Amino acid sequence: MKIIYKSLCFVLAAIIILFTISALAGLTVKDGIVYNRIFKDAYRTEKEDDIGTSAQIAFTPKESEGDVSDEIMDEIASVIKKRFLYNTALEADVYVDYKNDTVITSFPYQKGITEADISGLVGNLSDSGRVTIFEGVVKDEDGEVDTEKAPEKVLFTSEDIVGAYYGQGSASGKFTVILYFYPEKIEELKTVTAGLAEKKEVMSLWFDGKYITTLELKEALDQGAIVMNDLFTSIVSAAAFSNLVNAGAMPVDIESVDGALITPAHYGDGILDWVLIGAAVAAVIFTAAMVVKFRLSGVAAAVGLIGFFGGITASFTGYFADSAMGTASMAGIAGAIAAGILFIDCAYVTANSVKNELGHGREIERSAKAALKSSFKSVLGVNIAAAIAAVLLIGLCGPWDNLFARILDPVLSWISANTVRELYDFGKVLFVGVICNMIMGVIVPRIMIRSFMQYRAMRKPKCYGAKEER
Repeated sequence: MKIIYKSLCFVLAAIIILFTISALAGLTVKDGIVYNRIFKDAYRTEKEDDIGTSAQIAFTPKESEGDVSDEIMDEIASVIKKRFLYNTALEADVYVDYKNDTVITSFPYQKGITEADISGLVGNLSDSGRVTIFEGVVKDEDGEVDTEKAPEKVLFTSEDIVGAYYGQGSASGKFTVILYFYPEKIEELKTVTAGLAEKKEVMSLWFDGKYITTLELKEALDQGAIVMNDLFTSIVSAAAFSNLVNAGAMPVDIESVDGALITPAHYGDGILDWVLIGAAVAAVIFTAAMVVKFRLSGVAAAVGLIGFFGGITASFTGYFADSAMGTASMAGIAGAIAAGILFIDCAYVTANSVKNELGHGREIERSAKAALKSSFKSVLGVNIAAAIAAVLLIGLCGPWDNLFARILDPVLSWISANTVRELYDFGKVLFVGVICNMIMGVIVPRIMIRSFMQYRAMRKPKCYGAKEER
């Protein structure tokens, strides 16, 4: 048996507990008045959100755009995902129907939300998000800026801008937005603005074809950024503008299908609370039973369970990436429950195998090695089977242009798009759960048991639930 350091069990437990706490609470750093999330938390939605009540909005390119490629559809979906991501009140799943050139979004339907709120959300998601910077402005008969007519000469567009940052400006209380340009555009920005400053000419910034502001130039902009001081009167409007810029511009103009919201499916109020309460009760019962029956092996399983819960939570919040791997829907919850059952099975098989081997009275390290080896073969097979099932669901019910979906197209065409999406959600969460289970339900308990056995007081068979002692 390979050497496992004594303290490894405690170090590993501490790391797992800290990880789970961070997955639940997140980590946010305040920069001025702006909060930057380093790790996302499990409570980014308001308490009144009902995870079991969801709505769907479908988007498609406007008829004037003609036929669009799958690549363009992917770009549209990517922009919509980012816009949902920046809207921290909503967590959504975005699904592309390549057959019908449609992007379907599904998201929690908040209590108290109105049709006006939905209309605003549709508009926010379908905006082109294009920034255009022109040379000069067009003035009307009174010498005022004509906000309906843009100048002819385009200087820069969204493709030149890498992102936006907003913050409080001067003592006026208004908010400033800074547009940052790509490194390869910095020199061009400097040259263009130097020429305009010399001619005492201005630039005008337009967003989605609407006039935003006039940019006066006293000197060349050599920092690769345009600073728009006191542009917005509220942090909400400044954040909304910046978030749209950061999410990127739509490759083509899109619209909601018939402008309609698909009727939400109500699973009952407070479903999230009941799911969490049920999970907590099950975890307590499982932990108590394992500790009573298997002693230290049960403790190892309990630590693994904490890590498993943290891993599943992290997959729902997008802790490791820009978007969540799991979807907070009934199908996603079902996938998490199925993965949890796998964890319980693996933890029990490992602990019971160790108990049985040590009860034979043989040398403890040799018995533990044999027990862990035999149990690993059993749990590996179960997890591989679950992973294969999850991959098949992801392949069959995922993007419609993959090989599995094309082969079974005659079958899938008889299933509603909503059902297909739910099977896809279930498969994604189940696959993530299998990965979490292999780490937290198989590897972690094995390491901790071997670490426990480095302590003389913990080398007795009774410490692992075995009746017979050496």
